[in-house]
Amino acid sequence: MAQDTGGLEVVRPIYEKAGVTFTALVDPQHTVSSLYRLVNVPMGIWIDEQGNIVRPPEVAYVAKMALGSVAVDGEAYTAALRDWVAKGAESEFALTPEEIRQRVTTARHDADTFVERADAAFRLGAHFKAAGDEARANRYWDLAQELNPDSWNYHRQDWSFLPTMAETMQRFTSKVREVSEGGGVYYAPNELSNPDAEENARRALERAAAAPERQEPPR
Repeated sequence: MAQDTGGLEVVRPIYEKAGVTFTALVDPQHTVSSLYRLVNVPMGIWIDEQGNIVRPPEVAYVAKMALGSVAVDGEAYTAALRDWVAKGAESEFALTPEEIRQRVTTARHDADTFVERADAAFRLGAHFKAAGDEARANRYWDLAQELNPDSWNYHRQDWSFLPTMAETMQRFTSKVREVSEGGGVYYAPNELSNPDAEENARRALERAAAAPERQEPPR
């Protein structure tokens, strides 16, 4: 799902170039980012057939990526995803609800309030941008970035409307340098190693042993 205020006009060439054959959506209001607290793209969320989140949001490149000081091992992520597709809940990369709760940071109330205010400001900016009111859009987007500077989605969307790609890249590299010098990261590393994998495998074997023997249907 493309998180882009530019809408289908901006996104269509990317989907066409990629030769997308599955259902792909466009989210100009960044609704999904609001619901799942996404702070960058591309990010993936694993959701099983019952609608349960199996892995919370994490960087979701499918191949190795390097851009200056930013590097992501997308091949490892793809291998983990394929393992889950093949094995389902028995995959070592499928997290339990408790493991998910441990990975999702519980923000303090005051910090959470800033995040919610930033989200509201960003959505107002997107509304005014679509309405052609550049001054108000920029005002609210500046406020969103001030309230929640950790959201790269806010920065990237704002920079995407700069006159030239050179200006966009200049903003990007400056921000990455600023964050790195402060001890932060552009993409939080994926935690693909599961410390409870052995225990999960043991529980899976116990479930399989306790399951009734499968009978062949009559022919």
